[in-house]
Amino acid sequence: MFILNSIVFSIVFFSFLSIVYATIKNGISPMPTLPKVKRILVENLPSEPVTQIAELGAGWGTLAFQLAKKFPSATITAFENSLIPYTFIVIRKWLFSQTNLIVLRKNFYKSDLSKYNLIVCYLYPGAMTRLEKQFHEQLTKETMVVSHTFAVPNRKPSKTIIASDFYQTRIYFYEY
Repeated sequence: MFILNSIVFSIVFFSFLSIVYATIKNGISPMPTLPKVKRILVENLPSEPVTQIAELGAGWGTLAFQLAKKFPSATITAFENSLIPYTFIVIRKWLFSQTNLIVLRKNFYKSDLSKYNLIVCYLYPGAMTRLEKQFHEQLTKETMVVSHTFAVPNRKPSKTIIASDFYQTRIYFYEY
């Protein structure tokens, strides 16, 4: 029993340290999108077919799986560099055979985002500032960026929706 308790404690402790390390490195902890915000965001995505979707900073994958469900013929790429949430998404993807979802443990700042025609993110102000230049350089008129809670600085959204959740979360839609 001692060995089992030691193994469980070690796994929990390693997971905790991993999340703390990724939080310090990324400047934010992996945070799931609230269910009401997720529902409103997904309902307001374009109805025309999209083929390549990126979720930047997928966290625990709750939004990535909703996107995969809404757009079954599209390829959804979930970027997450924190080991524990990434592993969680990979296991969930395997368990539920989500074939149109690709999970990458990769830095999206160093990725070419030009192939995506829909980009969804829930990041933080510093990340949105950093992404502003990358969006400007890589995205085309066919790309829509949807960000909830945090806006792209110096860019006017084409539409803003205020969710009816406790925080009155803003969802920003940008056309590039």
